[in-house]
Amino acid sequence: MSTNVENAKTFDLALALKILKENHITDFITAAEIEKRQDICDIETLFTVLEEEGRPVSYEIRIDVKDIYGIIYEENVSVENYKTIVLRAPNSVRRMISKWNPPTETQMKIGDAVNDIYRRITEKIIGEYYYYTGRSNIKGEKGKYAYKLIVSDRNAIFVNLHSRIAHQVLIKR
Repeated sequence: MSTNVENAKTFDLALALKILKENHITDFITAAEIEKRQDICDIETLFTVLEEEGRPVSYEIRIDVKDIYGIIYEENVSVENYKTIVLRAPNSVRRMISKWNPPTETQMKIGDAVNDIYRRITEKIIGEYYYYTGRSNIKGEKGKYAYKLIVSDRNAIFVNLHSRIAHQVLIKR
């Protein structure tokens, strides 16, 4: 399920830095200087530069950042549309869903979808899951709005495939 970051066409440094910041690297004073550098063309070079700046990144955070960056990059999400959300209750899931039209016979109701997403994240049921709602005007599409949930052993990402907004979901302990 892990996406190969090295095969990416262009490296989005701003997105990688935002993911690093969101993953509890709060002493990230040099972010502005690093963003200006032209020699950072992949995520490994970014980690090397951070080490040279005296801000090494632990192995666990490196794995998380690579995984999250790969998923978000693959879904064509821009840095402005990457957010984190702390999952406290099912209503946290509801806030990530922008539109949910009345379902067709084969689609879930909003409450069922919210509970299913919440359960899969909190129980860490690993996999990729799609949720569709509303009638599509395009033949062969399953719904007007589509959402994708990606759960790995370390992360959960929820992507609105219509508006290209991605949420990294953190579980409150």
